[in-house]
Order: sequence, then structure tokens, then C-alpha cells
Amino acid sequence: MHRFLRLSLGCGVVAAFAAFSCPAAAQAGGDPPLSALLDSAALAAAVRALPAPPFPAVVQPLWAVQYDSTGAVADVSPVYDHLAPAASMAPVTAAVRVSLLPRRPLRRAGVVYLRVDAGERAAVRLVQPAVTPPMLVNRDALVRRMEAVMRRHQDRIPEGSEQAVRVRYRVSHLGVVDPASVTVARSSNDAALDSEAVAAVAISLFQPGTVDRIQTAAWVTQPVRFRMESTSAADEPPPGFITPAPPPPASVSPRASAPARTGSLRPWLGMELLTSAIDGATASTEGVGGRGWGAQLNVGVTALQVLTGRVDLGLMALNDKRRFTEETTAGERTSGVAGGLATVALGLRTPSLPLGEGMPASVSAGAGAGHSWISANRSIDRCLDCTAEDVHVDGGTFWEAGVQVDGRGRSGVSLRYRAYGGGSDLRSTLLLGWMRRL
Repeated sequence: MHRFLRLSLGCGVVAAFAAFSCPAAAQAGGDPPLSALLDSAALAAAVRALPAPPFPAVVQPLWAVQYDSTGAVADVSPVYDHLAPAASMAPVTAAVRVSLLPRRPLRRAGVVYLRVDAGERAAVRLVQPAVTPPMLVNRDALVRRMEAVMRRHQDRIPEGSEQAVRVRYRVSHLGVVDPASVTVARSSNDAALDSEAVAAVAISLFQPGTVDRIQTAAWVTQPVRFRMESTSAADEPPPGFITPAPPPPASVSPRASAPARTGSLRPWLGMELLTSAIDGATASTEGVGGRGWGAQLNVGVTALQVLTGRVDLGLMALNDKRRFTEETTAGERTSGVAGGLATVALGLRTPSLPLGEGMPASVSAGAGAGHSWISANRSIDRCLDCTAEDVHVDGGTFWEAGVQVDGRGRSGVSLRYRAYGGGSDLRSTLLLGWMRRL
């Protein structure tokens, strides 16, 4: 028989900034009518005199109202607190809090979402946004940490017993834990184990949670259980084994949302159609037209939601201004100019934002830089006495900007504009593409 120490990360109860929950902690008490929550007419009148927080145009302002099991208001918070200055949201938050009505005791804690438009178009509505919780992505790092915990505490916990700690912390909209926010909500009465639990969650990395497909911060209350068990060598799990939490629901709304993505790297592939202007002097010297047309395949990866890397391989055809004819196996044919095109690029993109309330698509914007290579020649296919000559159209460095529209699935479309530097024979390029996340 052998003893091992197990860390169990239970399903966290998310509160405040975006209230996510385990399946058993879904919004409590059903969906109350707006009149049961607040005096909406009074709130609309109050916020009409307030300036509207400067949210992006595609963002619908939301406030989350968190109730405890007695029906008392535990917290009122703007959901998208990272998209507008805190000072501009504070007056609206205060007005919401003042307008709230008492609620009857609930079976458990719950949350409701209010859309509150301030300014001239003041309005208040009760909504049910599509919500996805933060998803842990660095489980292996936590396993390695718990291997060290096992070595330090093998003799600290009696065999067959368990010590539990509840840790509360804030996961930012970028998926990292704010170290200053980590506190012990319920102690195990063992300071050393409390410290181990705090240290474990502090290094956690998450796929950020979303509300209506916009990344948001979330407060999480996480149970952490230390258990010393006995097992035989045959079925002993690895040291520091972490029990995975039961998967949370994809959404608290009946509307379907995109499949949850896990991992900090998301590979994708796609294809694009492109058209590129050619430098006038080069086009005249090499005997080609002033614009090329082509297609290419793309392979790329998105890291940490905002970093992108891409490799493109394709073909470009140019109008041949110095055509010649030759006999081929298919009769007399005329020459043409074509070349292979290769590109490497790096860039940044914004998180996906919904196109509008209830819309099945989201949009993101990005910018980047890279380098292209092109190798072209003038020739005739299937020729008998072949004549071929190189066409010197050089690639070069570029910067680009673009937008991408994603549906609720894994596919999307993109439009990019690329501008090449002065040392390149390529000039402005427009690319229209389709991509699919793997």
C-alpha cells in the first residue's frame, strides 16, 4: 500500500463582473420580470441625465446584479469593465443599485443581467446573454506544482482524511489571475495548506470567459481539496494528480454559442483570393501588366487570443505584355507570366466582439507585418522547343490591416489590405479569404 496526496479543483462559483456557475448553480429562481427587480421607469429617468459610458459601438452595455441566498444584493457591476473608463460607469452602477427592489429569499445565489443605456436614449431591459465560463488551460503546470506539494506534505495529512480550502480570485478578460485578488474565502485551519491552495490558483491560466462572445473578467470562488488516500502500486495515480472539474454549461441562455476553445494556441487554416498592384517602372521593364491576380493557402496559429502568426503559399498570374508563340503538344500557344508567392507574417488582433445583440456572428480587427517572396517567369506549357525567361518582380516587407467575421461555428471570412515598402515591386494588395479553426 502507498499513500498519495491529491489536489481536487472543484467547480468554481463565479460572481460579480461576469457570473458563471456550475450546472447546479444556474440562475436562481427562474427569470423574474423586470418589475420584480427594480423600478425601471425611475432608473431610466435617472440615467437619462448621465453621460453614456464610451463603450465601442458594437458592444451592448450590460450590468450584472448578484444576489445572495437571502435575496439581498451582493454586488452590482458592469460586465464589460475593461472596455470603458471606470469613472464613466460608476454613476450608472450607483443608479442601478439605488433602483433595485428587495427580493424574496432564493434557494441559492443567483445573477441577473440588465442592459442599461444612459444618455438621450435611456432604456432599461432584462436580458439573457450567452455566457461561457473561464476554462483552465495550464493543468500540466499545476500537476508539476502538486508533485512538489506531495513531497512537502506527505506526512502532514493523516491517511484517508481531507482538508478543504475555498479560494476566491479574479480572472481577467485576458485569462490570467490577478495575484492581488487571491484570498482564502474559507480556511482549512492549516495555514500551510491554505498557502499551497493560494499559490496553486495564482499560477492558473484560463481561456477567458465570455458574455455574448466578448471576453470578460470574472470573480471565481474555487474549492481546493487536499486528500491523502491509500492505493496499491498497480492503480496509483501520478503524484500531484489533479481531478478535473465537471464541465460547466456552455451557456446559461437557450441560445447556442460557439464551442468552447481550450488551450493557449489555436491553429487554423484557410485560403484567399488576392489582387496586387505592380510597380509601374518594373511592369514596363519586365513587360507585364500593372496588376496581378492569384490565390493562396494559409496556415496559422493564434496565441493568447491576440497574437497571430501565418505562412501563406500561393500562385500569382500577371498579364504578359511581351507574348510570343510556340508549337506545343496541343498546337500553337501563346506565352504567359506566372509566379509562386510565399509570405510569412506576424500580428496582433482584438478579441471577438458581437456584431449586435442576438446576432449569430462576431467581428475582430487586426494589424501585422511580414515579408513576401515571389518567383515568376514567362513560358508556355507543354512546349516542344521551349523558351522561358525570368520575370524579375521582387517581393518585400509589408504592413497590413484587416477584419475577420466569425460565425457561431469554427469558420469565418476575412478581408485584409496590405501595403508593401519602397523596396518591393509589389504595391497595395487586397485579400479576401475563408478560414477554419482546427
